[in-house]
Amino acid sequence: MNTRILCLIVVGLLLGFRGQSAPVYVNSPRPAGPVDQFLPGPFFLDRNQSVRLQQVYEASDFSGYGFPEEGVLITEISFFGGPVPIGLTTPSNIQINLSTTSKLPDGLSASFAENIGSDDLIVYGPSPLRITQGPGATMGITLSQPFPYRSSSGNLLLDIRNWQGMGQPPPPSSWQLAVVSRAGDSVSGVSSSDVNSAIAEFGDTFGLMTVFTVIPIPEPGPVVLLAVGGVALFLFTSRGRLRFRRRDVSLTQP
Repeated sequence: MNTRILCLIVVGLLLGFRGQSAPVYVNSPRPAGPVDQFLPGPFFLDRNQSVRLQQVYEASDFSGYGFPEEGVLITEISFFGGPVPIGLTTPSNIQINLSTTSKLPDGLSASFAENIGSDDLIVYGPSPLRITQGPGATMGITLSQPFPYRSSSGNLLLDIRNWQGMGQPPPPSSWQLAVVSRAGDSVSGVSSSDVNSAIAEFGDTFGLMTVFTVIPIPEPGPVVLLAVGGVALFLFTSRGRLRFRRRDVSLTQP
């Protein structure tokens, strides 16, 4: 059988048997508790302002859901608040990164670089902010690049850069983002009013109330493993036969 055709068959098996898990909504912090205040957060700033915000989420917030050992794919991040006014001008240049960090809540460094994990990934932007209706929250952000996260590997770091504020005054507090600020909870953050600064100016136990939309990464089933093993064996033996044929040809040539 043609090797290319066989590979296509295996890819089909992988896609067919892997399936698509239903999305799960992870709230952080847990338990959410009462809202301490509402703030415009890192998104809705006044004209000509910029900000960088890092927020850490304890890995335990992702426990109790029965996620597989392979972890989850984070596909959307949502924040609690009031209804976003129709026609609102959103920030024009937002970048969001996620990574797995060893830093703990209330233990982030003032140096942004020291908080970032080795698997740091740009999951949104740089681009204008596009808001969707999030699950159980007001402001949802669908990630352009899903992030694979295993809670057994460390805590989750959210890193938001906003290079420019809105072209209008900040919105009223009636729909700003919900913030919790309690020592000992599962979130905390550091921030700077200069997006290009390497050092945070502010650090506190505050944290935006967040909902992560995740899709569990399923374990490969026995049929998939058997198919992959079969392809590997076929390719190995095919290359072996090809080498022997080439050797036979070279020996018979005058």
